[in-house]
Amino acid sequence: YTTPGVDTASALVSKPGYFGRPWQASTGESVFYNTVIEPSYSDNSLILPEGWFDSLSGKSPLCGEYGTVEAVPGLDNSAGRVTWAQQFATPTLTDGTPITVASFLGDWDAFAGKNMEISHHTLGEAAKGARTATVDGKSVSLPTLTMDGQEYIWIRDAATALNGTSKQFNVTWNNGVAITTGQGYVPSGPADTSKLTAGTVYTHTPFATTVNGSLAQLKAVFFTDSAKGGYTFYRLADLASALGVTLK
Repeated sequence: YTTPGVDTASALVSKPGYFGRPWQASTGESVFYNTVIEPSYSDNSLILPEGWFDSLSGKSPLCGEYGTVEAVPGLDNSAGRVTWAQQFATPTLTDGTPITVASFLGDWDAFAGKNMEISHHTLGEAAKGARTATVDGKSVSLPTLTMDGQEYIWIRDAATALNGTSKQFNVTWNNGVAITTGQGYVPSGPADTSKLTAGTVYTHTPFATTVNGSLAQLKAVFFTDSAKGGYTFYRLADLASALGVTLK
């Protein structure tokens, strides 16, 4: 995974696009198998609903997909796919050929010896907890989630906990999360995380974060609820460092 603005020059991930376009009408072949589609910078699918484009040489019914999974919860763009590309109900091509590495590459298996199992990290795997920070000589409790062995905190929980202290900050959206220190927190977006379920999949954050207008290198993960509400959880150590907060 890459974090925009940290591992790349761009502060945004890609805008939505296509699986591809056939190189040759009727004979161009491309199949996506068990593909997990991440969110785009606009919090929608990274693949446009139509899926395929025919601007190069035309349409080919040999293009298609099987087992596609959208990382955005509740999103299903299958009804919007172009009619000339296939949506396979079973891992088998229309001529009966199984969708396997050998079917496409013959004896050469580029994935030999590698674990190709697709795993989805979910909220249910995260352990709830709390850390204490010292602010203005007082203890402040910060609710946390431990994911992948590291503590994270929802940005709005952090803003609420620190509001009214010398470390208060406001959080807004400006093509990414914009943190402004010294300002009181004005609640916006989801009021709490009650719409997130144990099965909600989280992904690495598909957008950049700024602190007082400057790009910040903060590791984060992103959840989306069924109503497309977004929740950004930052690695607690990174956020505390950016805010000048001392953790106990």
